[in-house]
Parts: sequence; structure tokens; C-alpha cells
Amino acid sequence: MAICGTALLCAATILANVPARAAETYRFAVEAPDVPSVRIWVEAWTLPVTAPGKKILDKTITKRTRIDGKSYFVATLPKDKALTGTRLCADVPSGWLVKWNGGYRSDDGGPGRTLCTEVGPLNWVDGVTYHVLETRSEAAEIDLGQGFQYDIGPGVPDAEVTLIKTGFWIGANYINRIFGGDIPPELAKSIVVKIEATDTGKGCCSGLAEAGARPYFDVTDPNWAQNVTGRGWSQSTDKMKSVIDEYVHGWHATLGALSLHVQPLGNWMNSGIAEYIAYSALVDAGKIKQKDADRMEFGSAAGGGELDPTLQSLQSVETPIWPGHAGYVAIKWLVSASPNGPMSLRILATSIGDKGMSVDDAFYTAFGVTLADFYPQFEAWKRAIKKNPVKAAAHMPKLVLSSAPPVAAAPPAPAELTADQLFRLGYQSDTGDGAPKNDAEAVKWYLLAVAKGQHEAERNLAGMYGSGRGVTQDDAEARRLFHAAADGGDASAQYALGKWYSEGPDFSIKWFRIAAKQGYADAIAELKALGVGLE
Repeated sequence: MAICGTALLCAATILANVPARAAETYRFAVEAPDVPSVRIWVEAWTLPVTAPGKKILDKTITKRTRIDGKSYFVATLPKDKALTGTRLCADVPSGWLVKWNGGYRSDDGGPGRTLCTEVGPLNWVDGVTYHVLETRSEAAEIDLGQGFQYDIGPGVPDAEVTLIKTGFWIGANYINRIFGGDIPPELAKSIVVKIEATDTGKGCCSGLAEAGARPYFDVTDPNWAQNVTGRGWSQSTDKMKSVIDEYVHGWHATLGALSLHVQPLGNWMNSGIAEYIAYSALVDAGKIKQKDADRMEFGSAAGGGELDPTLQSLQSVETPIWPGHAGYVAIKWLVSASPNGPMSLRILATSIGDKGMSVDDAFYTAFGVTLADFYPQFEAWKRAIKKNPVKAAAHMPKLVLSSAPPVAAAPPAPAELTADQLFRLGYQSDTGDGAPKNDAEAVKWYLLAVAKGQHEAERNLAGMYGSGRGVTQDDAEARRLFHAAADGGDASAQYALGKWYSEGPDFSIKWFRIAAKQGYADAIAELKALGVGLE
């Protein structure tokens, strides 16, 4: 049997065929040349419609019948069944999709496997009613990769690329169905997914880069293929969990709640939301059992030291420990108690990205509890989690919601901020990401960060001096700052020295090579253009 390829759309036609007036049955035939079976079902309705219809036919057909020279899946219905008000539906089996409303998703946002006529009298023309649809294999839809661009390095197995695309597919379907929309197509087409097999030590996975959402995977990194003994799922499923994690970060970035340098929610919320949605998507897809996911996350939070510091201390983006497991525990509790249910996670993001709320206000809007009221309750619950993680997961205590919104706190003085916090404030004003774009404000915060030795601030401030943006143009100061950032290990500054502030070919090659060793793509391209190697 032929299988639809990546770009092939299989035309299919549903038609209801009424034979001659003397016939004792109606015949319903579905033309779908590539699918292995079709479920045909018919509902009879009383018009005008006041209640759900009664099924008068429901059969899965696997054998084809030839009618007028064509091959159909055919179901029959006794003639005495009323068809004045009727809905005719056809389902394709698992592994196949039906085009509906411009896409291959159902009206609830999940995979589209059903197409139905409208309720009412079927439109008979010479005893036949036609319903044209298109089908596509699920594998072909997955291979499209959610409309992303893909930059695949040498040595990456095809099976790993397919696994990553499958993870995206599962995550996107779940987010679209549960949260009312995933990454919009117009944004997806500008996102480049980088897949390597280099084991450079940069880690297996990330979701963001300077330009925004940019999923990255190194399929030879040790963290990509973890030991899953005792977890209750396969290594492939574990990899897909990592993929969905990064997809969630990209989705949050498109909602305006996350970027590489501006992460208002902090570590436990960002990581916890990604973990919670990834596991929920895989449970929904039947690849993980909920009890196994909870056992893994609650147990890892209790046994991995994530519950030793306060959860509040893990809200920073500069935490000494990755708090994803503790974050999962907290997010699961919050979602279960929130009047908004799972949608609270989208409300949290859009309250920040679209409405410009503070984290405190957004948290309260999403979950119905202030951070000031939530943190003490979580700290009190931690003792039970550490004692028996499995029991704690199965019997979460009641979360007491807040009776009033949070009281706005005074912002900290600049002297109380770390170098990275000062840089992020400058970056927000520099780019307009999370704050109004203001060059003078950007310079102010960058200067304060530079005074504390922040190399990214040195690099960005150098660019502002070089272009005269927000400051008087000064090439000497730009060169000095680029040198300071490059000496501190900033690859973008290293590239800039070789490209824009060169002191000769050997100088440029030196800095291009230093940047290239960090994987900086533009520096690698410059070396190739010069015809010299990386060493």
C-alpha cells in the first residue's frame, strides 16, 4: 500500500450514495486511496437541532469495494432509517490526518482525524452527496518540523532528527489544544533549529539565542541520552521530553515572557513550567504514565538537593542549582489549585508579555495567590515531600489562595544589583525587550555593569560607542571595550575585533580562531573565506 510522502497530499472524497428507489439500503462510500481503514458513522438529528443526535451507523471498514470503477470503503444503512436531519462523518486511523479548516488539526487543536458534514439534510444530487477532503500521513506532517528551518550538522543520524521533530509535534499539539495556540506559523518560519553531533561541552539542549527562540541540540552530549533505568519510559521518550522543554521556552519567548537576557519569571518558574508541560504532553500522548512522571520529579526534587534552599531563592536567574524538579512540583500544585487551571500558565506569560505586569501581579492574576502567600505554604509542604515524595505527589495539600492582590514593592537601588542584573536592565532599554527602548538608559545601566566587570555589557556598550548611539561616537573607547570583553571570553566581541577593529590579517585570524573555538558561526565563516583553518 502506498504511503504519502512528506510533500504529498492524498486527495480523498467522502460520498453518500443512495441507490435506485427500490433498494433496501443506503450505501456510504469513502474514497481514500492510501489509508488502511476508515471509520464511517452517521447521526440522525431532529430538526431544528435541540439535542445531540443518535448514531444510526458506526462501522470501521478495512475492505475496499469497487463502485463505478473506483475503490471505496463502503458501509450500508437500512433504508428505513430516517435521514432528514443527518451528519455524516469519516475518521481516518491513527497515523493519518484529515485536513480541516485549513490545517491538519481538529477543532480542539489536536491532531485532525475526523471530517463531518454539517447537521441537516444531506445534499443529494442524482442520489449522491460528495464531501471532498485531504489526508496526510502523520509521519509526513511530523517531517515538516512545525515550519521551522533546520541547520543539521555532519554526523547527525536521521533517526535523531525525526525524534526531535516528533517531540516538537507532540509538544505543539498539546500546547495548541490546552493553551489555545502554540508558536504562530509566521514566527515559526523564522526560527532555526540547530542540531549537531559534536559533544563540545556546551550541553545537549537549549531553547534561546540572542535573536530569540532558537532550539539547539547536541545529540552526542552525555545529557542527551541519559540512563532511564527505573523511570518507566524509554530513552527515546526521555529525549523527546528534553525537546518539548526547549519548545516550551520558545513558546514562552513568542508570548513575550522570556528571552536570552530578560527572564522575569526566574529559574524555578521557567524550568518548572517547561518540565510540567513537557511531561503533561507526553502523558497526554500515552508515552509516559502520570504516576511515573510525578515519581521522577518529586523524587528528584527531594533527593537532588533542590528543596534545601528556599524556593524564593531559586526565583533568580543566577541560582547555584538547576531547580526544574522543584519547579515542576510547585507548578503542578499551583495549576491544580488555580481557578484558571492549566490556562494559568498562558495567563502568567501573557500578563507579562502583553500587559507589562510585574511578576508579582502576573503570578496573582494567573494562580489566584500572591508570591508572598505562596512561598511560606510551599516551605511548609517541603517537609512532607522530602519524607515521602510519592505520597506527597498523590496527596497534595490544599493551597490557600490570596484574598487581595500583592502590594507593590520598592525597586532595589542600583548598588544592590549584581553585574548581570545591571546588564539585563541595560539590555532591556537597549533592545526594547521588556522595557521601553531608550539609548540613554541603556548606556547608564551598561556603564554600571561594566564597572562590575560584566563582559556582555562591555561588548554592547562598545557597539554603542562605535555607532554613536546614546553616546558621542568614539572609536578608541569602542576598541578598548571590545578588547576588554574579548579578553573576558565574549565570542561576539572577539569576532568584532577581528572584523571591525583589525590591526592586520594575523590579528583578525587570531581573534576569529578564538571566537570559532566557541562555535561562533560568523567567525568560522570568516576563516573559511580567508582559506585558513580553525587551528
